[in-house]
Order: sequence, then C-alpha cells, then structure tokens
Amino acid sequence: MSIGQIFDLYLLERGQLRTVSPAGASAGPDFYPSLPGAGVPTVQCVRTHRLDGRATARLDVPQAVCIIGAMIEPAQGAGPLLTLVRGDITRLDVDAIVNAANRSLLGGAGVDGAIHAAAGPELREYCLTLGGCDVGQAKITPGFSLRAAWVIHTVGPRWHGGDEGEPELLASCYRESLARADEAGARTVAFPAISTGLYQYPADAAAAVAVEAVRSTPTEVAEVTFVAFDQATAEAYARLLRL
Repeated sequence: MSIGQIFDLYLLERGQLRTVSPAGASAGPDFYPSLPGAGVPTVQCVRTHRLDGRATARLDVPQAVCIIGAMIEPAQGAGPLLTLVRGDITRLDVDAIVNAANRSLLGGAGVDGAIHAAAGPELREYCLTLGGCDVGQAKITPGFSLRAAWVIHTVGPRWHGGDEGEPELLASCYRESLARADEAGARTVAFPAISTGLYQYPADAAAAVAVEAVRSTPTEVAEVTFVAFDQATAEAYARLLRL
C-alpha cells in the first residue's frame, strides 16, 4: 500500500472538499487504529505545489495521520515527486528505505537500530558480508522482514561545525543512495534525516542539503519521501518545500 493509499486525503478542488479514501474506506481516526496518535481528531491545513512552480492545491489531513504534504505533478524532467511525512520509516510501503547507518553497518541507535529490529536478524547477517561502508557512500541490502524490498545503508558525517566537508559528505549520502536505488530498480524511496541524530547535524542545514541533493541528482526514482521523526525536523523540511 502506498503512502497515498494509507491515508485519507482531503483535496480542496473547485472550492469544495473532495474526500479520496483507499478502497472506499471511511474517513476518520478509526481508519488508522495502528498509527501513532490515532483517535486524535485535530485537523491541520498545509499547502502543496507543483515542482514547476505553477498551480497550487490545498490539503487538509488528520494530524494523527502525520502526512505533512507533497509536491504534486512534477514538470517533465524535473525529478522525483517529493513528499514529507512524520512517523516511522520502517512502516512505509516503498521500494526502498534509506538507513542512517554507522560505518560497520551492523546496527546502532536511532533509526539504524529501528530498521535492524524491524528487518530481523537476517539483515545484520547480510551486512556482515559487506565490509562496512565509508562516510558519504551507500550500500544496498534486501529488506527481509520490512515492507520495503530494499534497505540502502548510508553513513552520514558527524557535525564538526560545517568546516570539515560535512555538507559535501551529506549530499553524497543522498546521491549515492539514489544511485543504489537506480541499480536495484527502486522507484519509491524514503529517506530519514541523515546525520541529525547522534551525529548532531543541525536539522535546518541537513534538510537544505537533502532537498538540494535530491533535486539536483539525475535518477529514475519517481518518488522520494522525506521522513521526519520529530516536529522540529518536519518543520525544517516543510519550510524548504514551502508546505
């Protein structure tokens, strides 16, 4: 099930709200019993826009669902559709999820540990054969017990103030991850906010690098989802994407 199928979207069209539900499911928090925050009735409004800068649409979404917005209908040749969600990357049904890994690729804290836990012990066993990974590079493995068919492991830089090549290394993480996705034939890819956890890369600066790297990298990937674990990171991406 794609992100668009998981969530009810309320589209403002011709001045009227039109409800689009997967398989005719009814809207409301009861549709999301297993999602964090399910049952919270709060609704927020966000904006979406085309990558070519033309036409805007409004999007109302249940806050419990954690969809923040999407850039819709990209212009031909403008790159992948970009979406932003807040939640658990391991639960997304995409072709590939990106893991913010350490050099060993054998699991760690944060999103790295969550991905290894969700994928099962086979992931660590497979990673043992890869010989680790350098900062700014990426390696791909099967997803095993994850919904995603592939996990792309990339090692982000630690933040040392920005004068030790951190932006270039972080951008390389996104470019190399998209390259691995292309090699595997993955067309939908979800990225966490690489390096913003234990590696202490500032959220705003990291988001700027991420968005620019994805936009500027030639790729066959059709949709890239930025997954924010917390509100501050979500807001950093939302400002850049003008959501």
